[in-house]
Amino acid sequence: MNLLKKVITSAFAVLAVCGLSYSTKAMEKTTEIKPTKVVMLGDPEANKTKIITRIKQNLGYDTRFRLGSDLHNININGIDLEIWNTAGQESFRLLVPMYVRNAKIAVIVGSLKCGMNELINSINVWSEFVDENAREDVIKIFVLNECESDSPEIEEAMDMLRDRYKGFFLMNVNVKNGNNMGALSNELAEIAKSQQEQVHTNINSVSLEGNKRASKPKCC
Repeated sequence: MNLLKKVITSAFAVLAVCGLSYSTKAMEKTTEIKPTKVVMLGDPEANKTKIITRIKQNLGYDTRFRLGSDLHNININGIDLEIWNTAGQESFRLLVPMYVRNAKIAVIVGSLKCGMNELINSINVWSEFVDENAREDVIKIFVLNECESDSPEIEEAMDMLRDRYKGFFLMNVNVKNGNNMGALSNELAEIAKSQQEQVHTNINSVSLEGNKRASKPKCC
């Protein structure tokens, strides 16, 4: 009888160690933080590609082609971002929801090239598009890209957008002279860092709770 008890005790000990080892490996695997997915949205006149090209200067990245979209893996201030540059043409509009669906950050870009009314309408349409297709906790950033001229209407447009989108991050950039491009890059990195830290905290909390449950002695 004593021998049987020893065998049973040893078996439970082995199972406990294996369970702890598996739990630890699982925790290590789940704590890997994926790059933050960022999607660039806007009409073709907004020149989203030029914004990404400017951001990528002096940064290492990997680019892969997708129909209606292209992917840029970028590291900004130590934060990994996965930036999807979607096509604004109507012919590709049906494909865009696939890229928006799991995005953590949506950068909505507009331009005054076609006039004030067209700019505001474009921004509104893409903002509603994000609301309808993206996750509820997506962060929206509104960018006015004036790469061709220093229009006197820029400030008027900014005021109109501020009134409509209070509380959102809003800025104008100029990809030709680099105005505010650094600020945009830093903002993307800061938002992504905050989101990644939150994910890491949530994962650790779940893993810790799981380990506590696994370590509780069970009555025989």
